[in-house]
Amino acid sequence: MASIGFSLILPIILISLGNAYNFLKLNCNENQVAQFGQDSLLECVLKTSIEVQDLKILYMAWMRYSHDNSEPDVVLEFRDGKPYPSKGYSFAEPFWDNKNRNMSLIITKAAVEHEGFYECTVVTNSGSSNSPKMTSFNVTAKFSEPKIEFKPAKNSKNVKGMLECNSTGYPKGQLRWFDKDHGEWTNNATMDSRTMEDGLSQLSSRLPLQSGSLLPFTCAAFSAAGHRENESVFNLSDLPNPAGKNIGSSAADPVPAVQIAAPLVVIGSLIVGLLMAMLIYKVCNKRRYNGRIIIQADVEEGDHGDHGHVKVVKPND
Repeated sequence: MASIGFSLILPIILISLGNAYNFLKLNCNENQVAQFGQDSLLECVLKTSIEVQDLKILYMAWMRYSHDNSEPDVVLEFRDGKPYPSKGYSFAEPFWDNKNRNMSLIITKAAVEHEGFYECTVVTNSGSSNSPKMTSFNVTAKFSEPKIEFKPAKNSKNVKGMLECNSTGYPKGQLRWFDKDHGEWTNNATMDSRTMEDGLSQLSSRLPLQSGSLLPFTCAAFSAAGHRENESVFNLSDLPNPAGKNIGSSAADPVPAVQIAAPLVVIGSLIVGLLMAMLIYKVCNKRRYNGRIIIQADVEEGDHGDHGHVKVVKPND
């Protein structure tokens, strides 16, 4: 009879223990995608299936598992009544204590190095959470506006040069080329990528520019998901002329035609005025010469007391 009674009581004890274990539950978001350089929030809240009086947090921890399966890092820990955050991590609520049920984590200025899986674990004076919760955390950075440079070819009749396009973002995407009619030239190009110090990917694509190629060409940056994020256009005016300067380059603003024409008009007017003055001077001078009056004193020899008389001499006299 005793054994029968114990066998009836044991399931009740196990059920009670199970309920004590399962009444605490962590509700956390499972996936989080953060923008590079911005603060991000990993939401996680402790819930109870029954009302618990004076529930206190004895221990909690956020751990990050990197993608290389190395040992996890404890990025935020609460023990002995105090929080111990790592640099760049903090509780979402600034005045967090052992009675707070909001376990949400803030990652300051999300970077590539923050990527991985985050796990939250909680131990209370009434038991532990039902199971650790894993949240995947990924970072994305929109690709920058591509920069296109022209590098002239040496000793080549068929190729003018090379168009080189560069853009930076994360995760690794693709640079694609299009002509003015939206035809794609990506297969004619060569693309490379390198990882920068901050973890971002720098993409570089080189497209040979044939002698018969028609500009403009567009270099477009696509994300890893295939979304067109940014683009730049290389026009005919961007090609350097033989003197090494861009044809119609916007680097130096062209001089307006009015500014060029105005000095020419002034100079032309001065030249015309000078010619007119010279012509008028010659005409006047000629008239004075043809009609001039010469006053000559005619004094007879031996007559010193007489001043003579005035003789009018005409040009043909």
